[in-house]
Formats: sequence, C-alpha cells, structure tokens
Amino acid sequence: MILPYGRRHVHHSIEGAPAIEAQELEVYHPGLDEPALKDVWLRVPRGRLVALVGPNGAGKSTLLKTLAGLIRPVKGRISLLGQERGNCYHRVSYLPQRGEVDWAFPISLYRLVSMGRYVHLGWFRQPNKEDRELVHHAIEELQLSDLMKRQIGELSGGQQQRALLARCLVQDSTILLLDEPLNAVDSQTVDIVNRVLKNQIKNGKTVIMATHDVERLDNPFDGVLFLHQGREVTPPHATPYPIEVGRKAF
Repeated sequence: MILPYGRRHVHHSIEGAPAIEAQELEVYHPGLDEPALKDVWLRVPRGRLVALVGPNGAGKSTLLKTLAGLIRPVKGRISLLGQERGNCYHRVSYLPQRGEVDWAFPISLYRLVSMGRYVHLGWFRQPNKEDRELVHHAIEELQLSDLMKRQIGELSGGQQQRALLARCLVQDSTILLLDEPLNAVDSQTVDIVNRVLKNQIKNGKTVIMATHDVERLDNPFDGVLFLHQGREVTPPHATPYPIEVGRKAF
C-alpha cells in the first residue's frame, strides 16, 4: 500500500485554472436540520487576497474547512488549481481559530511550526536541513525567534496566532485558508500579519481570510464574499473590490 503522504500522490496544477472553484456547496452539521452552507459558489483567481465576511454563525469557518477537506459537502463540487479537491491537499494550508487549538499540549513553539512540514515528510522521514531552515525562516518572519523553545501555552494570544500562521507558511502551500487570524490580537500582530500576507500575495499565493471586518487589514482585498446564515448575500453597500468571487464570478 502506498501511503498518501510525502508527495506520493502529487497532481500538478492545471495551467490557467483558478486557485479555487466551488459550485452549489451544501453542508450540514450532525444533528442539525438546517444547512450550515446552502448553494454557495466561489471562484478565486490565483494570487489574490479575498475576504470571507459575515457574523458569527454565518458559515465562514464551515466554508474554509470544507475547502480544506476537513468537512465533506452533501452536494456541490470543489476544484483546487484545476484538480479535484482530494488531489491537492498538500497545496492547501488551513489556519484554524485559536480557540480550536489545545494550548496546554506540551510542545514548544518550534515543534508547533515544524508540524507544517509533516505533509511533505510522510510517516517515517525526519526533517532535513532544508525543512529546518524553512521553519527557522518562518519563525523569524513572524518575529518569534526568541520564543522558539517556549511552551505554546505560555505565549500571548497574538504570539499564538503568529505561530499558527508560521505553521501554514512552512507547508509552502499555494492556497492559504485563514480563519479569523486577526481576531482579538495586539496591534503588533496585526502589522506583522499584514506584511506577511502582502508578501505571500506578491509571491503568487492565494489567500482567503475569514473576518468580521474588512477594514482590519491595511492590505486592499481583491474580492469579498459575504455570508449570512450559510448563504451568499449581497453586500450592504457597494464594494470597491476589482474581482467577483461569489456566484457572479461564474
């Protein structure tokens, strides 16, 4: 049996295909009669920064987890970089909300960030020099170098959020799915995350970021998808974003 890790099932992206394309997504959570997502469409070109906006319970986290392969939709189709979703997991990094992480787990910041390399290592390979250099570079970029040996529960909220983003960066993915990375963090973290995301876009990465407020980023968004009660809704006012990313993009 071939283990599905360590790039053994790599599928190359299809030239000209969008980073993300989702059609008619419908998702239910166990025990609930109403769908968490209903008839959601999404089309995001490569190298763009897109905001996913809506109140608590709007379906933002559900959509990100569905795109990341953590939730299976009951209806709809998803393609990433022109490939079926299951062929491109190694090309997608997912940053969960900070409250979903067990910060009491006895590992250091360095070990947490290193986990981003596991998708490339497989079950039995150990990190090599290149892997370690990527981890150190990400930690330095997020200005956490002096905290590498610190147990993750000893970090501040902003430092924890930056550590999670560093873990995404070391995966070296093409698509980054970020769930509320700027929620309840200090101004230093906001500035650092803004700069890092700007560099990611400049390097051709695609970023979808869930947020309550599109004004939290200094970087201009390329497009916004507004959700309410699991459905795409018309924004409350005209938006200046240059691309459509919802149903209108099709």
